Amino acid sequence: MGVNQAQIDFLDLFLLDCLLNDSPRIGDDECQRLDDNYKDVVASGRWQELSLCRGGQRVPVGPAARELLEQLQPLAELLDSWGESDTYCAALATQRDKLQGDDWSVPSAQVLDAMSGAGLGHRDWVMDISRQHQQTLRNEGLASDVLADYQAMTENSLAEQKTQEEADTRPFSEFLEEYLRA
Repeated sequence: MGVNQAQIDFLDLFLLDCLLNDSPRIGDDECQRLDDNYKDVVASGRWQELSLCRGGQRVPVGPAARELLEQLQPLAELLDSWGESDTYCAALATQRDKLQGDDWSVPSAQVLDAMSGAGLGHRDWVMDISRQHQQTLRNEGLASDVLADYQAMTENSLAEQKTQEEADTRPFSEFLEEYLRA
């Protein structure tokens, strides 16, 4: 729910790259620069003129993002060659496409467009979307086998909770004392 296959494939690729590539220790100054970058992206990430500090130099966010995606290409090709598919290269291409043109199609841009189209502020738009999702889920209901599985999990969970509660005979004051000592 909320994440599509291409996004999952991209996350797999990105995390695998993080695992496989050395990342040297960073000092306090670099840590501060990374924190500043993070704050800048949160506040102004869609502004294409935004620049980030990278390697001690200011670089525009768009080229920095494209460079990062380019660095993932060889790993994507390697993974695809093992699986005889284009899964990871396609996931990478999907991310690249979001950075094309003057108006990036990043998720935040899509949200702003939808809010503008609905004539709503963020809170009201999110509430409206939430109600729509709730109604859709209620209308569709659950398949009988899925509902039966959930009911069985509920019964098992309640039985397990009851067993745990009955097994706990120590007074709350003892529990609290032990907890506060830890």
